[in-house]
Amino acid sequence: MSAGELLVLVPERGDPVALPRAAWEATVDFLAERQAFHQTLLDAWRQAPGVTVSDLQATRMAGLADQEAEEPGTDATDRIGLERLAEFCRESGGFLVAGPEALADTAIAEPAAPDFPPAPIAPPEPPRWHGRAKRLLGPFAILLIFSFKWLAKLKILLVALPKIGLLKTALLGLTNLWFYALFWGWRIAALVIVLLLIHEAGHAIAFRAFGLGVARIGFTPFIGAYAMSKRAASSAWVGAMCALAGPFIGGLGCLALWVYGHTQGSDLASAAAALGFLLNLFNLVPVVPFDGGAAAAAIHPYIWVVGVIALTGLALAFPNIIMWLFVAIALWQAWKMLKHYRSGDEEALLYYRSVTTSQRIIVVVLYFGLAALLAIGMVEAMPPRPGR
Repeated sequence: MSAGELLVLVPERGDPVALPRAAWEATVDFLAERQAFHQTLLDAWRQAPGVTVSDLQATRMAGLADQEAEEPGTDATDRIGLERLAEFCRESGGFLVAGPEALADTAIAEPAAPDFPPAPIAPPEPPRWHGRAKRLLGPFAILLIFSFKWLAKLKILLVALPKIGLLKTALLGLTNLWFYALFWGWRIAALVIVLLLIHEAGHAIAFRAFGLGVARIGFTPFIGAYAMSKRAASSAWVGAMCALAGPFIGGLGCLALWVYGHTQGSDLASAAAALGFLLNLFNLVPVVPFDGGAAAAAIHPYIWVVGVIALTGLALAFPNIIMWLFVAIALWQAWKMLKHYRSGDEEALLYYRSVTTSQRIIVVVLYFGLAALLAIGMVEAMPPRPGR
């Protein structure tokens, strides 16, 4: 094999690994088939050597490789290669795709002093603004700021894991139960957890109905829950139907709880049902990453701008740090996805423009009808205030 056909993966942690260029190109083709990364990034990786893969991107690669290795139809030889790829990516901490000269550099260098800086063992000292934020916002706000900082890494870690064990899911659920109980008490918090799972079950039912498969259902710490499909939706129409299924099934769960509370005279059950209706209604805000954002995409992606404005108005009307975090996430997601839409990428345009006029009308009717029903349910389920 000539030197030009050889590439070297130089990880932040561990030893370099040499592989043929064809193997690296096959890896990039595999990632492209799974639509795991933006096409611009994939095109850059094809220009190796001299390209880098971050820790988060490597973790995502590991999860996809694990998932593919577990598919029943995967060839035994391919399964071994996928497992090796997953192990390397998971332990690498990110890596550089270099040319064959990297092997020579590694051979000369002392083992205790690699060319690249080793991964820090201890966490870095917190920046000065942390102390100022503690004084201004208090311990509770600091907890949320830290949780937001590692939330993105945690979510990608959850995506990378082939399966979330029952214990891990239970621990995350208990974390959310504790967090919700700080505001609503333990009994209402427990009912909200159940209603969240019913909401996510609605997404899972739609995933199966449209042939996307269900990868997992789990919890996002301090925020809520999520459902993940094995394959991406083929069009904005499919994405909208899968998104609206969550608030629809979730609303049915709230309705059942309200009926129970109404017939049994339980103000606690009625209050939990009203809160569930509110959470499902809030999820219909027409901007990514909410369910309403996926529905809006089937009508026209620029509706996300209206959603950002509406979400900002809610944050101004009910100011708290969680609402402003939602605004920040929505701004970033909408800007990124609209930029992709405006890039003229053929696949992106096909995803949005393949929706027919009749399908758009159906989405509009379902969206506004569901929002109205959830709002009515919320008002009806609210227990009467004392003195009324």
